[in-house]
Amino acid sequence: MSKIGPIIKEFRTNKGIETRQVYEGIMSRANYFRFEKGTIDTSAENLMEMLRRLNIMIGEFANVYVGMDESVSAKTTAKIVQLMNNGTIHQRATPFIEAARLAEHSYAQTHYFGDHNTALIASVFADYYAHDKRIVNSQPQLAQLTGFLKEAETWYGYEVTLLFNILPVLTVKQLTILLPTYLKRVNKLVQFEAGNTIPTRGDMLQQAFEPVINEQNIEVYRRLLADFNKEELQERYMYPRLMRTIFNAFLNYTDSHDPTTLKCVDTLLDMLKTLDMPIYREQTALEIQRLRAWLAPETLSHVQKKSAKV
Repeated sequence: MSKIGPIIKEFRTNKGIETRQVYEGIMSRANYFRFEKGTIDTSAENLMEMLRRLNIMIGEFANVYVGMDESVSAKTTAKIVQLMNNGTIHQRATPFIEAARLAEHSYAQTHYFGDHNTALIASVFADYYAHDKRIVNSQPQLAQLTGFLKEAETWYGYEVTLLFNILPVLTVKQLTILLPTYLKRVNKLVQFEAGNTIPTRGDMLQQAFEPVINEQNIEVYRRLLADFNKEELQERYMYPRLMRTIFNAFLNYTDSHDPTTLKCVDTLLDMLKTLDMPIYREQTALEIQRLRAWLAPETLSHVQKKSAKV
């Protein structure tokens, strides 16, 4: 009796993903149920495709399969995530340098390409924050990541999450190549609604503004916002909806120079403070500061005076 199918079933049920989203195009429904029961096996190629659809790293699967203690692997992954979150919030290179070291060490042990890509991402962001949000020394690493996405014939959770993670460091030119590719393919991947670890379309479009703001490209800003405004956002995801309101407010100010169009910005920040959401508030405040500096610099002195009084 094979252990592979029952392990896949455990991962699938834990993520709330339907069976069809795992077996479609790989095997028949009847064979898949036999597979999950452990009465039949499958090829390594099929297994890798299932893991990609479930957004499961081969290292995670291997640890369960051989009955290894996952605590060390889980702690390393959690440490890498913590370091990268810390580096993003405080916009510092040092945490990313350490995250890259840990991910590369893990890759040396597992030989899993996801660990290698994580090390590449961390290295790129370390370079990005070390040089005032510019990629100076890590262009080859970034090229490896974008090349991986361009060459992937089918996108599943891993590819979508990878694009979401590297969006802030892309150029507008790279963005205008990869984002349309994502938007074309994501509609076909119904399993995105099943899990809670994969960025939604709203998440992706909100994140896509990072390179546009970095390069201060108002033409692409308008086009991207037009697409964002057409998107039906899910109610349970607050941040994309909040940022869409802010993006629209600054574009309205750019077109009208009417200060009242920016009143909602302060209201939203106050709301995040009232809701006791410090991380969201910090991120939002940083985005607003960048948007003001670009699209409404004449309002900065008013904001600074208000902050001083508080």
